[in-house]
Amino acid sequence: MKKISIVMIVVLTLLICNPKHVNAEGAVFIDGSFSDWSNVYHSNIADSSQYFSQAAIIYDEQYIYIHVVEKPSSPWNTNYPTLNINCDGTSKSIVVVRNDYSGADGTFNISVKNSWYNNISNAEGIVYRANGYNEWEIKIPVYDIFVPNSDQSSDNVRPMEVTSVSASWDTGGSVTLSADYVGEPFPTPSPLPTPDPNVEQPPRPGIIIDGYYDDWESMPMTEVGYDPSRPNRASLLKDDGYIYLFYEVDANGNKTVPLDGISITINNTSYQLYIRFPNEQGATDWSKDVYNLDEGIYTGLSPFTYWPNQTLGEAAVTIAGNNCVELKIDMTRLEETLGLEPGTISGGANISVSLPNVGSQNLDAVGVSTGSYGGILICLGVVLLCIFIHFARENGYLTRNKRM
Repeated sequence: MKKISIVMIVVLTLLICNPKHVNAEGAVFIDGSFSDWSNVYHSNIADSSQYFSQAAIIYDEQYIYIHVVEKPSSPWNTNYPTLNINCDGTSKSIVVVRNDYSGADGTFNISVKNSWYNNISNAEGIVYRANGYNEWEIKIPVYDIFVPNSDQSSDNVRPMEVTSVSASWDTGGSVTLSADYVGEPFPTPSPLPTPDPNVEQPPRPGIIIDGYYDDWESMPMTEVGYDPSRPNRASLLKDDGYIYLFYEVDANGNKTVPLDGISITINNTSYQLYIRFPNEQGATDWSKDVYNLDEGIYTGLSPFTYWPNQTLGEAAVTIAGNNCVELKIDMTRLEETLGLEPGTISGGANISVSLPNVGSQNLDAVGVSTGSYGGILICLGVVLLCIFIHFARENGYLTRNKRM
């Protein structure tokens, strides 16, 4: 019994003292004490930097954390660099700004701003200063790296799956840091369900996600936009298996179309979606740019939730004067991703979508069953009826007998 107790104590000690995994959200607090950085690898940058001696960067599913130790300097020196933070190929400039001007020793807040010098919501920073020695730490929501500067004043803290994070700056010399991931394991995307060829599939509204929009012409449309004189059109449809969304944007020669900030509401609960290219694993391929596309049709995109990060269906984008987007979401996959009971959405849930980057109006899903396929069947039925009537008349079946 004594031996078992000793073994258990040793195992627990090893687990507690193992420094290989640091959960940042639970272990790194932006409080100016810096003791929670003790198990994190720091790069020695004293030889390459005039102002800084050590630096570290880590990230989890929500935040990027940076810790920097400066070389001794005057208390009036402000050596905070403009950081270039890169997440899976997408970069953003982050500005660190001093808030105190007393020159006194102590712990002070520092501001974290975007390149427009607007504060980034939910970002934090603290500096400790003593005897000309500065040490500081900041944290930034991962999601903010991917949104425009104008959108960084809202609540942008949400889980995101990114596979590569780095930071660099040139203040006082070139510095580049690569981040270790310290968050929870990312969920493994599962493939979209493949229809069984031996099972008859329910009729669909005839919408093909191909970047051509003639199949939307007969669908109900809503005018959306912030300029009543130049409204855009949008449409939200659903059947018993899929949700379909179409929207257009009057680009005025701008070759971008908003692909973020798609808010879908299911039974009064809202979820954020965005559109990107998927990688081979079905997660977001952040290395592929979607905001500097040349004129043309782009297929093979997908709608995603931020967490878990996995493809929900198909999407296409057309850049051609009046830019357009269409997408299709698999209801079963969406239920799995959002943790909803199977059948919640397909069983009659209220579904709506808002597109704040396009207009302030809400779209309510319109149920469709046979759609254009139904029209085809009706037309086919009319044709067959006409053929039957013609055949019957030719053979005298519809000719009245004359009275003698």
